[in-house]
Amino acid sequence: QVGDPAWDLAGALHDFAYFWISSMTHSAETSPDRMISGARWPLGIIQPAIREFWAGYRSASEPSSSAAESLLGRAVAFSAARLIQSAYEDAFQADALSARAVILLQVGSNLLSSPEAIRTKEAETNWKRLSESAVEMLVARDGSELSRLGSEFERAEIVIDAIFGTGIRGEVREPHATAIRLLNASRAKKVALDIPSGLDPLTGEAKGTTVKADVTIAFHKAKVGLKRRSEFTGQVVVVPIGIP
Repeated sequence: QVGDPAWDLAGALHDFAYFWISSMTHSAETSPDRMISGARWPLGIIQPAIREFWAGYRSASEPSSSAAESLLGRAVAFSAARLIQSAYEDAFQADALSARAVILLQVGSNLLSSPEAIRTKEAETNWKRLSESAVEMLVARDGSELSRLGSEFERAEIVIDAIFGTGIRGEVREPHATAIRLLNASRAKKVALDIPSGLDPLTGEAKGTTVKADVTIAFHKAKVGLKRRSEFTGQVVVVPIGIP
């Protein structure tokens, strides 16, 4: 065998993603969220096709579980690199960065995301402290990986929502939308930190999929968007954090 088979798998995964992105209507006036929701070939069709492709490959090649996991991880990373290359090729032929190129770059970036890609020193410090604690840590990089962790939500007694900060803009996208759906479906008590994810902190507008908390712990003072949104906030408790 010559070369790394992960590159062959990556080519197929890239083509699935590129086909999905190309089925969107791209324009400067259309938000990315609307492009995604209006795709002629939605993720609800593309993702099962990808799973069937991977299942067929595993059945034919019969790798061990550990080898299959490693192979798939490399293939996903390589497919992300090919999506970024496609974005470059798309942009090279145009006078400006197109909406499709932006989405290609965003999807490629999402596929490459990992704890090792944390950008800020504060987040890196907190992640390190958590990883050194006795807490069991599970990492999910997309909606399908999150869905496979559904049992964790089902057996939980308390679920803490700390997905977003106060800077949310636009509708909630994947994989965060899947996380919120699993959280809302859980029978556990739900505690939102500062503001329920998906709720605009200034207007109180629900950005599509939104956490429905039993309790919201607001830091320093309650955000304006928490007012009269008890169906999302539950009981609001304000706690001081040292700000005068």
